Amino acid sequence: MPNVINGVHGEGEGAHGAEHEHELDEVNGGDGEGRVCFDSLLAPLDEVNGFCRSPGELKKVLTALREYCAQKEETCRLLRRQHTEDREVIDRQQRDLDGLPEECEGLRSDNYRLQRHLLDLLGRKP
Repeated sequence: MPNVINGVHGEGEGAHGAEHEHELDEVNGGDGEGRVCFDSLLAPLDEVNGFCRSPGELKKVLTALREYCAQKEETCRLLRRQHTEDREVIDRQQRDLDGLPEECEGLRSDNYRLQRHLLDLLGRKP
């Protein structure tokens, strides 16, 4: 069995004929001469994702992705905090309503009926 692994040209004990190794070498990203061709490994990603193949450009892409993820995490953190604050306001308002005397309950019902009547007059559905 040839010792050609992931694009590295096999030599030494167990290596088979150069022709066989050459085929495996190219399939696994090698150049058939024992060197890994990063261009051939990255080319499919380039075509799908539109990335440039140079290591410097890939590093820029990774840096940009990290920054983007950090921004999204910050946005999520802010939204969670806002949701918590909103929930606290709603809970406080509900407690305030629950604490009103019973005679206010009638006023709330009257207010609701008046709102429905006004909407009916305006031809809108509640």
